Amino acid sequence: MSSALPSQKPRTCRTSSIRAFNHLNRRSGAAAEVTLHDIVSQLQEHWRGTFQGAAVVWRMWPNHITRKMNRSTWINLINQAPPDYASLNRSAQLALDCVAASIADNAQLQSDVEAIGGRLEIQKNRLQSRKDTIEAFIRDILPPVRHDIVDPLPAIDNVADLEHEE
Repeated sequence: MSSALPSQKPRTCRTSSIRAFNHLNRRSGAAAEVTLHDIVSQLQEHWRGTFQGAAVVWRMWPNHITRKMNRSTWINLINQAPPDYASLNRSAQLALDCVAASIADNAQLQSDVEAIGGRLEIQKNRLQSRKDTIEAFIRDILPPVRHDIVDPLPAIDNVADLEHEE
């Protein structure tokens, strides 16, 4: 009994497909030199403005990319930062986000300080107004006439200090 579905035809291997695969891949399945040069060219074209390095360094990156045999992912990997820098980029982005948040916090704090400064100025003006009112009230109070003031000292009895006697 055949396991193939009736609508499926058995695939045939074409010689042209084998030659194309052999041209781009070695027998072990690793990428051929032509493929690596092509990827190096694409990487340099895309990343030359960002990264500098010797030829050997540029050749290490395609080896990482071609480890994944699925060619459809290679273009995406070429457009991504090098694997060694990917985590640095995330860390740098996190640091940038933290700094941006701190700048926003400082702006809010500056706004709060300005608001508090305004409130302090208003409070200072209120207190000055109250002080002026109290000073005016004090100026309006006349001191008592001297003959109306009774000196309390003659009316105080002299009591012996028994607690401090020796």
